Amino acid sequence: DPAWGFALLDPQGRPRELLDGVRGALAGDTLYPGLTLLSNGAPHAVTDGARFRFWGSDMMLAVERGPASEVLSVWVDALTRQETIDLQAGAPGVARVRIGRPLAIGAHLARLQGDAALPAVRAIQVGHRAAFHGPWGSVLVGLAVVVWGVARAWRDARVLPWRAAWEWARTRWRCAPAPLQVGVLLGGLAATFLAPIHAVRLAGLVLLSVSACFRPDLALLAAVASVPLALSRVRLGPGAFSPIEVTLLVAVAGHAWNALLAPPPPRGAWRRWIASRPLADWAVLALVLLGLATSLLAEYRHEALREWRLVLLEGALFYALLRSALRDARLRLTITDVLWLAGLAVALCALVLYPTSGGVIEAEGVRRARAYFGSPNNLALYLERVLPMGLAMAWYGVTRWRRRLYGLGALPMLIAIVLTFSRGALVLGLPAAGLWFAWSAHTRAGRLAIAFLVVGVLVALP
Repeated sequence: DPAWGFALLDPQGRPRELLDGVRGALAGDTLYPGLTLLSNGAPHAVTDGARFRFWGSDMMLAVERGPASEVLSVWVDALTRQETIDLQAGAPGVARVRIGRPLAIGAHLARLQGDAALPAVRAIQVGHRAAFHGPWGSVLVGLAVVVWGVARAWRDARVLPWRAAWEWARTRWRCAPAPLQVGVLLGGLAATFLAPIHAVRLAGLVLLSVSACFRPDLALLAAVASVPLALSRVRLGPGAFSPIEVTLLVAVAGHAWNALLAPPPPRGAWRRWIASRPLADWAVLALVLLGLATSLLAEYRHEALREWRLVLLEGALFYALLRSALRDARLRLTITDVLWLAGLAVALCALVLYPTSGGVIEAEGVRRARAYFGSPNNLALYLERVLPMGLAMAWYGVTRWRRRLYGLGALPMLIAIVLTFSRGALVLGLPAAGLWFAWSAHTRAGRLAIAFLVVGVLVALP
């Protein structure tokens, strides 16, 4: 294992106590998967005769052709046919010979015969390979059973008035006071992420999921607010998940549930919807598929698929939800407010923690703010995306009070970005946003602002 602490040898190549423990655990008459060199001292079960046991699925012998003139006979288990190795056939040297076909994984008894040929055996290699058809056969059978069960359940459930019952329940819930609806969702969030008892966290997740089915828009707002908490983890069921991952998947489930129980679209609607997709949607889909293909080919496939799920797949799901929600002008403004408030909270947290040792990283002679992130650059990467949106609202907001609130909130956010001392944010991110604002103004002042900004960046580069 590349992680230090599981190594069998120390940095100087000397055996550690763990290696002695492993040797003691594997000592005995059975050979386990791996290579056993007989020239360096074979196990007792091999040297005292021609019989030995091994545990695995196949066996391979390394034999030296040429010196011996006999034929080596090999049996594996009582009912397996005899294998013969002619030590005079082929070019002289050590050759690897596979014995028989792959066996069932377990303990097997091998027998070698040929007194003059036994010294030609240099090593025994035991393999452990699962049968290819084993897991795939189980998967196919299980998938067929699931498909059959879902088809039967769907056929029987179609006669029930699900849509009418769901519309009635959703209408009654949406008639309830808005603070009650928000309070139920916040209660589910608090129980899911803050409860010390695992059963309470699971109950909170159920409450959050039910609330998301009734109000998918609120679930999406919860996902937007959870973006800065991507580095934290909460234990749910068999694994640990970040708040943004949980809220995002709950929001996706809520939208999918409502889409499933919605009235069926008219004939040809899906074809028209697919044809009307912009190029950006197809680019996101291509990125997800490309990431999946490269993850399947990665050397560390498990880690690659996990990162593909977190970064690409769930990012594409978030993109799809936002694409659908931003068509509603009121919901679009609410999403902007929630994202801005979350960024403002992170900036204030960074300023509060800046005087403490835990909120900064001292490097290159400066104290770099990091809040609760692992690096100041992580903090800057988040804030440099939220700040330009807030500046746009402060400049183009439709109401005066909203422009003032966004403008006031931009000040602590800008100070927090400066305290990160992130060259990427200060030299690239924020100047690029300033260039865009100046260019979109379409005025002489905007053009002058671009010129001053370019000159300022050139002066700041040294």
